[in-house]
Amino acid sequence: MQTKIISDALSKLKKSVEYCRYIEPALWKNEKFVFAAFKQIGSHALGFAHDSLRKDKKFMLKVAKIDWSAFQYADWSLKDSREFMLEVVKKTNPHVFEYASYYLQRNEKFILELLKEYDICILKYAADELKMDYYFMLNAVTQNLRALQFADDRLKKDSRFMLNAIKINWRALKYAADNLKKDSALVLEAAKQDENALQFADDSLKEDRKFMLDIVKINWLALVFAHDNLKKDMTFMLDASSLNWQAFAFAQDSLIKNKKFMHIINEIIKRQDIP
Repeated sequence: MQTKIISDALSKLKKSVEYCRYIEPALWKNEKFVFAAFKQIGSHALGFAHDSLRKDKKFMLKVAKIDWSAFQYADWSLKDSREFMLEVVKKTNPHVFEYASYYLQRNEKFILELLKEYDICILKYAADELKMDYYFMLNAVTQNLRALQFADDRLKKDSRFMLNAIKINWRALKYAADNLKKDSALVLEAAKQDENALQFADDSLKEDRKFMLDIVKINWLALVFAHDNLKKDMTFMLDASSLNWQAFAFAQDSLIKNKKFMHIINEIIKRQDIP
């Protein structure tokens, strides 16, 4: 008899999900029926499930493995359980953290623990107060540079914060606010680690003679990012080559073909005792 009742109810659901409202409450306590309804019409069915099922760890994990968004219907007690949320994140999808309790979404230690093992998307669902927390975000960056994409804009505009982030990983410059990408001190710090940091610098710096000469002192290879106006400027390229003779390799062809320029370059090479 029970099987027929379940079968009839599922048949009606198949015709219209609106029928959910008219199914007798007793069926929504029946795990077999609720699971079948879930598979048939999706997580919407769980919105009608009895509290006893929404509090059932085994059942909620079962449906979340099929569709992680189904966890939005879990009872608050499950969403607030550190141990169970860890299990759900591990066995389903990191995005399920969207449905964790606010207590867990603002729990620094718990989130940093998750970041060690799971996708950075975890941070997307962290409480806003953490995304603007100076020390929490630096700890997150230490674990995963991409954490910066979720940092509050106020931190991305904070030169002190971005400087410390860059010291952790030069690629942090990519996430800095546009005005900081014009900050010569900040970009120089990034370039000390890797010349490729200049790809994230503002174009105004790449055309700045003094700045680019300071960069050559650190790493002459960074000249690859210099503005073309500098690469064809004889005075600039000679000044750069005086700091490191190899810098002339980035001079434009018009200079390489210039006898006067190449003569001076040869003199520079001799002075630098290059064999």
